[in-house]
Amino acid sequence: MIDPSRTSLVRAQATLGLALVFAASSTACLNDSDSLRQAQRQFPSLIDTIVGRFDRNPTLYYRMRIDRLIPAVVSDPTNLQNYDDIAVAFDRLGQDEMAVIWMDRKRKVLDKLGNQAPSYHWYSYHANLGTVLFHDWMHKGASIRSVEEARAGRDHIAKAIRIKPDAHFGREPVQLAAMDRIIAVVGGTEKPTESGALAVDGLKKKEIVNGWAGLIVLGGAWESPDAFAELAKSGWLIVKSKTTFYLAELRARELFRQGRKAIWTDRSSFLHLTFDSLEEREFQALRANADSYVKHRQDFMLVRLRQGRHPDTDPDFWNGYQPVPHYEPPWLQDEFEHLVRSQKFVNGILFAVMILLGVGGLVVRDKVNKRRATHAGI
Repeated sequence: MIDPSRTSLVRAQATLGLALVFAASSTACLNDSDSLRQAQRQFPSLIDTIVGRFDRNPTLYYRMRIDRLIPAVVSDPTNLQNYDDIAVAFDRLGQDEMAVIWMDRKRKVLDKLGNQAPSYHWYSYHANLGTVLFHDWMHKGASIRSVEEARAGRDHIAKAIRIKPDAHFGREPVQLAAMDRIIAVVGGTEKPTESGALAVDGLKKKEIVNGWAGLIVLGGAWESPDAFAELAKSGWLIVKSKTTFYLAELRARELFRQGRKAIWTDRSSFLHLTFDSLEEREFQALRANADSYVKHRQDFMLVRLRQGRHPDTDPDFWNGYQPVPHYEPPWLQDEFEHLVRSQKFVNGILFAVMILLGVGGLVVRDKVNKRRATHAGI
């Protein structure tokens, strides 16, 4: 017989973890001018993603965007991108209900445009609305009594995927699978457990890794132990780079030690992990470099934002900016050289096999020709 008090405890723990995980997964499905620009730039490396060396903007950045764009919508209510930018900015500031209002306003414009509305904006409408509905449910306590709001958000994400299945580095299918698991855990139909890596229909392991990386860089999964645990549980990561696999484990352990909650990952399995002292030192050096990079960039931005300048409208905003240089530990070069040597070895074997097959084919052909000659009496 299931202990009711135990079931309530499990659900309470899941609720605590939700704010940390889904600030990640759901924010990652937000679509605004920043996400469009990111799609056109080179995505951060997997190591930079794991240690946190990627761009995050200060809250003033989003407040200034809202103040500028609301009057712009009054002047031109047909500019659909402005609705996305305002809604996402409100969501980044934690004002979910305002974000929902702005998505509702966008829907009215889409309905008026009918078939003339670009398909991308139907996609971004469903992706953004699904995200902010889930956030709203989460910030109100993620109660089972109001889980229909979460399911509605989940269904909007599913619609976004059907419209644009390859959008944003494969984040949405990974997010949808995480949404389903979270709703199941909170609803009591699935127990929090450290099972295998989260399965995503139709995606290979490498694509799932890329999806989680997208959730981390473009959302709040940077604070999610589940996201890094999923990276660490990926067999593809071990094959690609054992060091990167260790970094993902170290990041998950770091978050658990900071008191972060998970929904489906067993924290004890990461808290008790031990690593070589060199791996520990290199992880800390990479993390310190990443934190320095983020702080330096935000300090640069804040000086200009406080002067009334904003990168949306000021083409010279980034003049003079120099990012903090990368810290590149020696093992990165060693690992790269090992991969090159391994690839050369594999290529050598393939070449040898091709030569043997070619020689074997010539021998077989020669025997066949001799047999034919014998039968012909030559």
